[in-house]
Amino acid sequence: MYRHPDTVTCANADLTDTVTMSVQCAQFIQRSAFEMVLGVVVVLLGGITLAHPLWAQADTAGDSGHATASGDSLPARRAPTPQRKAIYFYPVPTGEQLTGLKLTLVGAYLWRTAMDGTTRPSAIFHHSAFTTKHQILIGFGGDLWAPQNTKHLNFGIEYSRFPAPFYGIGPHTPQSAEELFTPRTFTVGFTAQREFRPHTYVQLGWHVLHASVVDRAPGGLLIGDTIPGSSGYTEVAPEIGLVFDNRDRLFDPRSGAFIEAHARVNLPPLGGSSGYQLYLLDSRVYRTVRPGSVLAMQLAFAGASGTVPFEELPQLGGSELRAYVYGRWRDRVALSGQAEWRQHVVWRCGVVAFVGAGVIGPDVASFGPVRPTYGAGFRFNLLTKEDVNFSMDYARGQEGASALSFGFAEAF
Repeated sequence: MYRHPDTVTCANADLTDTVTMSVQCAQFIQRSAFEMVLGVVVVLLGGITLAHPLWAQADTAGDSGHATASGDSLPARRAPTPQRKAIYFYPVPTGEQLTGLKLTLVGAYLWRTAMDGTTRPSAIFHHSAFTTKHQILIGFGGDLWAPQNTKHLNFGIEYSRFPAPFYGIGPHTPQSAEELFTPRTFTVGFTAQREFRPHTYVQLGWHVLHASVVDRAPGGLLIGDTIPGSSGYTEVAPEIGLVFDNRDRLFDPRSGAFIEAHARVNLPPLGGSSGYQLYLLDSRVYRTVRPGSVLAMQLAFAGASGTVPFEELPQLGGSELRAYVYGRWRDRVALSGQAEWRQHVVWRCGVVAFVGAGVIGPDVASFGPVRPTYGAGFRFNLLTKEDVNFSMDYARGQEGASALSFGFAEAF
């Protein structure tokens, strides 16, 4: 499924996949500098007031869920008591040539099913985006944790009508091949996890998606209906997987690891448009190097087989290769990795520096050229009790590619 930059995904089954607003940096700075500054000011100033719980309740200090000292891009301080319940809301105005002025709204109700120092925060959340060019995205979802994190349920429902870029399929597609298409997509799905040994979960899921491509570039690659999914497709797909997750915190980990392996199978007998299979292996490691400094690393592999719609093919770009728009390259197999240094500076402020690279191709023996990226970013701690950061990253890549992105979570 194509993941628009304003989309909250449910694949990783936690709330850290929150809204990220990404645009091509060159266009954004030259044509929309005012919107960029406005968006940052609204988030940083409004975040302290709006992000402060409208209503919150906490138990005694002995129930703190953060028993260790801070060791990442957040302040190195005595950990505050986590909140039992809280409501958050963020409006974020941005703009770019493709969408015009855009208003993104993010809201969440957070609570803990137990104040035992271990149980992660559950949430019901809403995200939406509206533009002056009549583009729209509306989504709702939930991320629920049982006491002691023994069970986990993540679900979401979303409708979107947003333009997206397509460059063709393969590892050598040029920037000049870009064409725009507009998918109208409705999706609903869930993943459920059950712990069967410490920090190890079996995962089952079900995903239903219907996409119609309502606008295609005249004379483009998609107009001839020779590419699977070029006019739309339907997915009805169960999912099975395993997850290992011993991260010390959900939103901004300082130690531990997250490893997920899953397979998803589209079923034509149940209404799927074609038979195909999707595979994912995602591994992340976090280490506190010294007080105030964290090294985070990620390695991800994605594969696909069968008659796969082009929107469901493994893709390079987005949060894994931040200099490139998500979907810059598409093919049947993709491998990417990145490393990030997260450094606290002063008060609620921190910085990050990152490098990454990825390859893509029709199979593991035919990968194309390595696509590198590097950059730096700024972090501002919006919610001290839950360690939620506002993030702003600037990344560069090959052939002058660059991107400026905003979000309410780390890239991984």
